Amino acid sequence: MDVRKHAARIVAHLAEDIRLASFPHGTRCISSLLEMISHSEQRNYDREFFMLQGLNILHKLAADEHNRRIISSAQELLSKAMAPVRADLLDCIVDHQHQTLSEIVIAWLKLMSRFVTAPDETGAKLRSQVVNNRNAIIAMKKILGCGECNEMNLDIEAIEILIMLPMAPADWSLSMSTQTIEKSINLLVTIFTDEGNATSIGLFRRHMAGEALAVLSDLSESC
Repeated sequence: MDVRKHAARIVAHLAEDIRLASFPHGTRCISSLLEMISHSEQRNYDREFFMLQGLNILHKLAADEHNRRIISSAQELLSKAMAPVRADLLDCIVDHQHQTLSEIVIAWLKLMSRFVTAPDETGAKLRSQVVNNRNAIIAMKKILGCGECNEMNLDIEAIEILIMLPMAPADWSLSMSTQTIEKSINLLVTIFTDEGNATSIGLFRRHMAGEALAVLSDLSESC
């Protein structure tokens, strides 16, 4: 197990310079790191370690256009990349004893942000993967309403993802119910009208919430 951990650390360190086209089984190896973690099961620190390393590796790899193209076609890998959301690990952010689990959620959110902000056709394909995942949408909504998440500025990441939704293929909205959109709008209104935080981060958060409100309001009318 220690050898595998060292190998994962090395790959994570070098990931920015790795080209998946040179490693035919690369996506399968990364996928093996992303094993499902459940908030309700007994803690498995090795699994948490590999999940975090896998997400970090994937995030770095996805910075490269050619890697993104390969990743966007690796369905098993993409499915496992959604695992932190399906396992409901967002609840662990409020438990400061679960630092690694919080780091996993943060790494997942950064990865989703990289996916939805990717350019060109590959970016559109990745956005479709994200926004058509019901659990991902629910996670964004939970982050917007989570005080601890706001303290960590994770809500800004979630808002940025919401703003990118209209750039996904037109049928994505079928996975996002009118009720979900309306609840997200209500949460964004709370952020947008919060005049108590006059810091630069607070003002930026309100600005981003305003942009997301315009996007989701249009979607609500079209549903």
